[in-house]
Amino acid sequence: MMEYTSKYWNMLTPLIKKSLLKRYGKEETAELLRKTNQIYRDLLRRADDIGKDNPMASNLYEGLIFLALWDASDRKISVDELRTISEEMMSFPLLKAMGLMINANKKKKSIQATGATFTWGANSFADLGNIAAGFRKVKDDNIARGMETLNPIYKLVMWMPIVHKFAEKILVFEKA
Repeated sequence: MMEYTSKYWNMLTPLIKKSLLKRYGKEETAELLRKTNQIYRDLLRRADDIGKDNPMASNLYEGLIFLALWDASDRKISVDELRTISEEMMSFPLLKAMGLMINANKKKKSIQATGATFTWGANSFADLGNIAAGFRKVKDDNIARGMETLNPIYKLVMWMPIVHKFAEKILVFEKA
């Protein structure tokens, strides 16, 4: 059983609600979200506990909200409609900015307690040392630059060094 935590529900449902109101109106949206909350809690009770410190836990919590929404609609919401709702939710500027600022690859306390050592990636080619022998550098980039290209709203935060520090890195190689 996964432990219920309200943070995912409280963070996502106002954005989902905004999208649903466009399609279903106030009363139907309220009923749909009421049913979704009940189904979401039931899905959490039935899900295997992967641990709150698991880096994938947030994906599971958030994915179950969308699964519960689909089920609450008596499975009438199409995949395309769910995709559109998700895209509208993810286009919320604050949520986009949070995605740039949050490093989901940080070491969790539960992992550190095992004594295991993990390397999540590299910030540059220099960080790789000899691990890439036989390959040469083509491009050293980060996902933030690409996101800025896709959505100009990111230009508001791109000047901040912290954005570049926490942005996912893209290191492109080719065989030497």
